[in-house]
Formats: sequence, structure tokens, C-alpha cells
Amino acid sequence: MFRDPGIGFDLGMRTSGGSRSSILTTRLSAGLAVGLLAVGCQPGLRGEATEATATTAGLAVSTTASVADVTAPAHRSAGRNGVVELFYEDVTGADRAVRFEVRMPAAVGDAVDADGEVPVVVWSHGGSRGKDDPGRVGETWGKAFNEAGYAFVAVAHPGRSAEEREAVCDAVGASPCELYNTLYWDRPHDVQQVFDWIDERGAEAGIDADRIVYGGHSAGAISTMVVAGVDWVFDDELAPPSDDRPIAFVTASPPGVEARSLTEDRFDELDRPMLFLTGKGDSTGSTQATDRRATFSLLPDDPTSFMLWVDHGAARHDAFNLSRSGCQRAGGSAEQCRTMVRTIARVGTEFVDTVTTDGDPSTYFDLVDQNLSGPFDWHHT
Repeated sequence: MFRDPGIGFDLGMRTSGGSRSSILTTRLSAGLAVGLLAVGCQPGLRGEATEATATTAGLAVSTTASVADVTAPAHRSAGRNGVVELFYEDVTGADRAVRFEVRMPAAVGDAVDADGEVPVVVWSHGGSRGKDDPGRVGETWGKAFNEAGYAFVAVAHPGRSAEEREAVCDAVGASPCELYNTLYWDRPHDVQQVFDWIDERGAEAGIDADRIVYGGHSAGAISTMVVAGVDWVFDDELAPPSDDRPIAFVTASPPGVEARSLTEDRFDELDRPMLFLTGKGDSTGSTQATDRRATFSLLPDDPTSFMLWVDHGAARHDAFNLSRSGCQRAGGSAEQCRTMVRTIARVGTEFVDTVTTDGDPSTYFDLVDQNLSGPFDWHHT
């Protein structure tokens, strides 16, 4: 069945009783459940709890508790389960902190396994300045995937000071530094720490570490491609890391061929399916929408990857982050923009359905194809 996640209207959180216990430290402030678990990921500390303090929703939380030591409230709010903070040593030798929010579904669907674990979508945001608050990452995509029965992990990739950026540029050989976005380097390293956490602690939260899908929007989509194995070399020795743990990738507003000087050989190591989401109005800065679409032609035939192209000028950049505002500013009617965002969300959730349940790619293609109408072009490799 082609599910309508009904996304893009409100971000209210549903509450359900009787759900699996969350394992994250939880306290209540003004009726909002918030949590923080600090986990050391420096060499020799991985998997050990370390002391940290952060402010979440106005509440200062300090904890040294390990996962097994904490209990959950009787009722879990879908989409707001807890914030995890990890530390690791970056390429400059300095400590880098990464915060992510674990959002579990209120109800699980067919994807739950015999152990009661569900697949997870890990999500990276776009933008060049970074974010510190994971609660402001993937709000609408998280809602769509939660309602489809999947866990969602929203990763905040923090920005850097001018001094820190210079240190990264020196370490990776990026020059001139003022033209280089260090988050291109940081995002893939940040999510490796998240994957480590899922490997080590995910089962306690009800997450299946063998069914990770990694997705991102805009600059976050560049990170998904790097982690998937697309060659993104800085010099002869250093490159952001690929990772073999995600089983598939959602690439919303992908990088363009010309803007990023991409060639077919850059994709030689791509061995897992990828979903491209872009459209006629998805132009930003030096990247034209047609340039994003052209990147899809570089993907190998095997494994089968897919692209939804929205052939409408109102399919602006933020539509692929499931926002209707850009579409409406571009002259799209409320109904057109609602349908556009819903369709993008449907295609994304059905893709995750297929790859996490060993579904047939050709069946997925046909399922989407027969349910599309209007300005939607559907392609596969």
C-alpha cells in the first residue's frame, strides 16, 4: 500500500501508552520530556559514560549514568525521546562534540523484527554554518519516518570557529580555506560516531543496528554520498570516510555534477541503493536544479537506485526538506504544495520500507510509478 504519511501540517507529538521503554535519561520540564546521555567516544573511552552538562528545552541536565541505569516514563512522546552527546578526537587532534536526538515511533509497523527492533533513519541537515540543537534537525522528515514505524536519529553537526576551520584546512590540505566548508569533512566523521553508538547501544532503545538508512538534505546529501562510497578526495592520502553499515541512502537535493566537478569514476565504489529527490526549482547558489538531476546519470546500474524529479518550478530547495514555504512563495497553491511535499515524503518512506524488508526494487519502482500523477517524473538506474 502506498502510504500517505500526512506530513507537513503540524509538528504536534502524539502520545501512546504501553510502548517499549526508552533507555535515555529523562526528566520533565513544563510537560516536555527531555533527555541527555553523554557517551565518551575518545580512544579508550568508547562505550563508557562520561560526565557532561547541557541545556535542553531550558533545563540544565548533568548525568554520569550509563544506559542500563536509567528508566523511562510510563508514556513515551513520539518524536522526542532523548538527546545523546558524543565526543571524539577529530583530524586536528582536538575533541569534537556531536549531539543527536533519538526519536522512536509511537507505533511500529511491519518492519519490526522478532526482537522487537525497528530500522532507523539517521539524518544529516544541510547548511554551511552547522547546528548545535538536534531538535531543529529533520523535524518533518522525522515525523514522516516515525509515522511510518521507523526510528529516526537527527544529527546536529556543530559549526567551527575561524581558528578551528583553519586547523581543519591545514590537516586535510584544503586551500584556500575561506572557500572550503569544513562541515564537508566533519559530517561523515560525525555520523560514524552515531553509527558506533547504534551498534553498541541501539538494541537497548529498540533500534536494529543491521537496518540503518542514512539520509540528508542539501549539504547533508553530500555526506550521504561520501558515506556511501562516492570518491571525495582532498589530497593523495586524506578523504572523508565511507562506512559499510548503512544499507541504503536518501539523498534529498543532491550535489550537482558541474558545481562539484563530479565524474562517473567517482561512483565506482557505490554498492548500495540510493534515492535521489530533486526538482525543477531546486537551484541554490552555484548549483542549478538540472545539474543536480544530471548527477543521477553517473550512478552505476547495479545496485538499482531511484530518482524522483518534480517537474515544477515551485519544487524549491526546501520542498525536499518537506517544507511548503518555498513552494508557496514561488506561486504554488496551498493544495499543489501540500501534494508535492506529501508525495516526496511517500516516496522516501516507501523506499525505506523496501530496503529494510528486503523488498524487490522493481516492485518498489512499479508501486511508486502507478501512484504518481501530476508533475512527477520517476526514474531508476
